[in-house]
Amino acid sequence: MIAVQATYDGKEFKPLPSESFPNVEKEISVTIVFGEEAVSEKRAERSQREIFEEMWDARAKMEPLGMSIRDMIEEGRER
Repeated sequence: MIAVQATYDGKEFKPLPSESFPNVEKEISVTIVFGEEAVSEKRAERSQREIFEEMWDARAKMEPLGMSIRDMIEEGRER
C-alpha cells in the first residue's frame, strides 16, 4: 500500500508539492480517505439542514396568532 497526500476540489485530485503519484501501467483500485475537516463540515451542514426542516415543520403546525405583529408590539409596550 502506498499513501499519497493530495487535495481534492470536487473534480480532481492534486498531490501536495511534496508528494507524487506512482507510475501505473493499468487501472488500479484505490482507497480514498477524506480528512476530518471534510467530515466535520458535512456533519455541520447536515445538522443545519435538519434544524431548518424541524423549524419549518413546527411552523406549519402552528395556529395563526389571531393578531398582527404590530398589535403584539403595541401590547408589549403597554405592559
